[in-house]
Amino acid sequence: MFDAGFTPVGLPVDYENADGVPEPYASALRSLPKVGRWYEPNAEAIAALSPDLIVMTNLLSENNPDLYEQIRSIAPTAVFAEDGQYAWKERALGVADALNQSAKVQELADRYEARIAKFRSDNADVLSKVKVVYTTYFEESGFSLYSPTKYQTTVISEAGFQFNDRSLAIPAGSNEWFPKEQLELLDEADVIITNSGKGPINEKLANDTIFQRLRAVKNDQVYSFDYEGVASFGWALTFLEQFQPIAEEIRAKL
Repeated sequence: MFDAGFTPVGLPVDYENADGVPEPYASALRSLPKVGRWYEPNAEAIAALSPDLIVMTNLLSENNPDLYEQIRSIAPTAVFAEDGQYAWKERALGVADALNQSAKVQELADRYEARIAKFRSDNADVLSKVKVVYTTYFEESGFSLYSPTKYQTTVISEAGFQFNDRSLAIPAGSNEWFPKEQLELLDEADVIITNSGKGPINEKLANDTIFQRLRAVKNDQVYSFDYEGVASFGWALTFLEQFQPIAEEIRAKL
């Protein structure tokens, strides 16, 4: 919606901290009124904002059809798929169409595809030599590995990074949780990529003996950056720009 030139009047409280959300989106999201959780929005709070258009995914219509119908009665509602590696692209283009801004967002989509192609070409030597794993680490529950077809990994995959075998074994479009004691699963990767919004994994695990024995850790190939999936083409472009410095560091250490 931001890419189409519009600012929403409200959004789920889940974006309150805007972890993993790049600027200028993060600042705008934090300041907006919140209307409940993304999986259980507050119909009264939405109605109080008098929206002209409501955007949501099909998750609510499937899990809580009564609440979905209540919200849908407030204003015209555009519903898009929740799951799928490229669902964010479909939503971005769909919202643009609903706002009569398709040309503006398509221009961003074309820029993204061109930038992806350039990154793959410029860094073919690096991309062919290393396998990566994308993970998030939570001290209270362990860590998660992501399939290369999960929405959080779309830009990483399209940029040409090869995922390690354990990541490839995860069912398409999903992620799997593991206890901290299984950190050795990360040893199958030459490079570990993690989201700094949850805290740099190499800082949290500085004293963990299993983590310190990992190949990527010993070779100083752990990269933590501001990435937590994507929601638009402009958003994806900001993440992609963070990849070039990482590619250059990997190249220097090969």
